[in-house]
Amino acid sequence: MPERKTFGGGGGYERPKGYRLYETVMDKEGNPVDKKIVDFKADKGEKNRRVVILDENLDYAVRLHKQFKLDGTWANMVVCRSGLNDTKGCPLCDVLERRYSWLLCGTLIDRDGWTSTEGNNKGTNYPNLRRLLLIPDQVAETFETIGEELEGGWRGAQFKVSRSSGEKSLRIGDNWREDFRAGKLKEQDMLDEFEESAERYGLSVERFSQAFDYDSIFKPKSYEELLEIANEYKKTIGRSPSEERGSRPKSLETAGKGGDEDEDADALPF
Repeated sequence: MPERKTFGGGGGYERPKGYRLYETVMDKEGNPVDKKIVDFKADKGEKNRRVVILDENLDYAVRLHKQFKLDGTWANMVVCRSGLNDTKGCPLCDVLERRYSWLLCGTLIDRDGWTSTEGNNKGTNYPNLRRLLLIPDQVAETFETIGEELEGGWRGAQFKVSRSSGEKSLRIGDNWREDFRAGKLKEQDMLDEFEESAERYGLSVERFSQAFDYDSIFKPKSYEELLEIANEYKKTIGRSPSEERGSRPKSLETAGKGGDEDEDADALPF
């Protein structure tokens, strides 16, 4: 079995920063590596970012601890163990102010991608990026309504996503409009258009064009692993969390509050 490595943001292999979700891909030598998963984000004030959905249905929900600062980053994302079939509970629920977030999950391709702003590749655009869509439970009903109006389901549906510029605007955008002019992206179109991006990502284009394996990427850590993370977090705050840790935003406008604190400025977003 080849040695497993973790892909780092600088193009090499290094210790991951913080606690993240990973997908197994292949490096150029054919070795399995754990690639950091990036969740979808529209910039504040951005208009008409183009995306295409890869899921047949948006029906997978998960409970996550996210956006807590540890190991020098806000980009931590850990599956909550509360409600699993054991009696130990979840150590992170005891130390984090926001106990958890219920999220509806999807997979999309960001057609506009990312443009490098520095280095030898400054100005180079990398389109068709594989992204995890995390929909807050507060707006899940909105997406359910969108899905009901889609002809032929979610897969291949193309959208233009906009985000207001307010401080509390939703991270994934607060205006999703189906791109009727572009139409549904067909299976062969995905294979043809995503081939280069898939190769760069480390998956076959056939796998790249499918949704994440949610059971795999959201496999909970053990109680003992979460206890270590909780103890590490306690050392950083030096105090007990507030009693308001269970509060959650209640509207589309407030559901994205704090949603930009988990930036990974040191990582290439591939």
